[in-house]
Amino acid sequence: MARTILSITAAPGWAAKAPDPDEIGEDSLFTLLAWALTEDDEGTRQVVGLVQRGSGDIAFADEAIEGFSGYSFQGLRVRPQA
Repeated sequence: MARTILSITAAPGWAAKAPDPDEIGEDSLFTLLAWALTEDDEGTRQVVGLVQRGSGDIAFADEAIEGFSGYSFQGLRVRPQA
């Protein structure tokens, strides 16, 4: 089913996750470029993470990542004030 992007917003600190094939019980993390509000052919709306593939293309995380299992907030890195 095709999805149309209705809106995009930043996703600082968020990553998509999938089981790590080399470490049993661990997750691989994929930094999100943005969140997208999408709508499918039936009018159902959903917020989905966007990731960049190796080819430079941008894709929906739940379609592009094999074994996609959800999202994880990794926190924000800030520089200490001088």
